[in-house]
Amino acid sequence: MNLINLTGISVAYRSDGTLHHVDPSGWRLLAPRSYLETGEYIGDVPICRVQHTLPDLPPPETDTIYIVDPIIAAALQEHGVFRDDMIVSHGASAEKDDSGKVVATRRFVLANPKED
Repeated sequence: MNLINLTGISVAYRSDGTLHHVDPSGWRLLAPRSYLETGEYIGDVPICRVQHTLPDLPPPETDTIYIVDPIIAAALQEHGVFRDDMIVSHGASAEKDDSGKVVATRRFVLANPKED
């Protein structure tokens, strides 16, 4: 399996007891956001709705998985783009050292998989 990291930061995961690092590929996938006013407020603080721009995505490749940011997952979902080859590190399953620093992910999740 070929892992391509489109996050811009190194991603670590542990497999069979071995810590693996996937360095950034050099191509960072970004999804610029805009904020739309809802007209609702909490006190004088506006409540907004976020809207993501869908970036140009790499084409699917056999035996290739792309690691993307959660914002890309949100953009895929928002635009109804289903990809089984894009994953996000599952932050809640992070392995941490004694100081609380994240060492590795213990799980990846599909960013926006095709429906079965």
